[in-house]
Amino acid sequence: MMRTEDYEKVLDFLSLLQENNQHYSDRVINALKSVFNFYHTALFVKENSERYPLSHNLPKDVIEDYSSYFYKIDIFNIPILQQRKVVSIDDVMPYDQYLNTEYYQSFKRKYGFNYTVNVPIIIGEKTIGGIGIHRSKEEGDFTLADKLILANAAKFIATGLDQSLKHNQLHMFNKTFVQSIELLPSGFILLDQKFSLLYYNSLAQEYCKDITYKSLQGSVKAVVDLVISKCSMPILEAGEVHKLGFYLYRISPIRVPLSKDNQIATMYCIYIDEEKEPFENSLKIAKDLFGLSKRETEIVRLIAEGYSNVELADLLFLSINTVKSHINNIFNKLDVNKRTAIVHRINSACKKP
Repeated sequence: MMRTEDYEKVLDFLSLLQENNQHYSDRVINALKSVFNFYHTALFVKENSERYPLSHNLPKDVIEDYSSYFYKIDIFNIPILQQRKVVSIDDVMPYDQYLNTEYYQSFKRKYGFNYTVNVPIIIGEKTIGGIGIHRSKEEGDFTLADKLILANAAKFIATGLDQSLKHNQLHMFNKTFVQSIELLPSGFILLDQKFSLLYYNSLAQEYCKDITYKSLQGSVKAVVDLVISKCSMPILEAGEVHKLGFYLYRISPIRVPLSKDNQIATMYCIYIDEEKEPFENSLKIAKDLFGLSKRETEIVRLIAEGYSNVELADLLFLSINTVKSHINNIFNKLDVNKRTAIVHRINSACKKP
């Protein structure tokens, strides 16, 4: 059993973990140092890498040596760690035998690390990571009291680390979602189950401004209100294509599972595209209006059909640099700075008042 003073230290440790002044993994490393005097520590997360710690307070050379080779022969990377307990060197092999291993002779000895414990970080039945803590000969080996302290501290670490990793995953998902939506060749608007506006990309904003002649700030909501007012539930479910001015739009429902009670929420995606049929007429007008050359006109037509720069080069028997040069000339003549704006600029400029 832990001593009363050790329980108090664990409570102090928990208090430091709850402070929100730095990344959670850094809080763990710093709290282990300030409360328990563990000065040489590395926190690894399984989903991250067995080679590179998520956080540590070790010298740079230690991390470089470990990640380049010594992680492969780390004595703690063996099945005994599945016992789900704090493990020291003596739990793996006799200490005298350890002193003769390549891992100690070529790595640990070099940096003066004579003793090590590995602390598994466990949520339920799943090990999500581990903490390696090292001591010098002068600091001495880890005692049973040290192991008990670390076993209890690990329970608090696990809960916070699990929440931190989930938060990071959500942040990364949101970032990836936004970047992916911005790359869509269509205007994209996302609505919740009550048709409230959740998100839209920049192309949707441009299209909606053109449709409503309103400011960018209010144009998207105005188009959403107009679209929803024209739709009944059967139409919403069907995802049919409808016309709105010079644009075509469709609404597609998506089913999203909720975390509570296995309920399913329906959200709605509105996709907006410029009408393609009249583009050829607009392109003929734009050729003279913007002074496009024959080659530039041909490239604009192919861009409108979705060809990439590499595909354009292959199709037109041009180098990729020549294609990029033509596209930059088109950008300058149309006063745009991205491919997705080319068709929109031509259609907008060539519409009849």
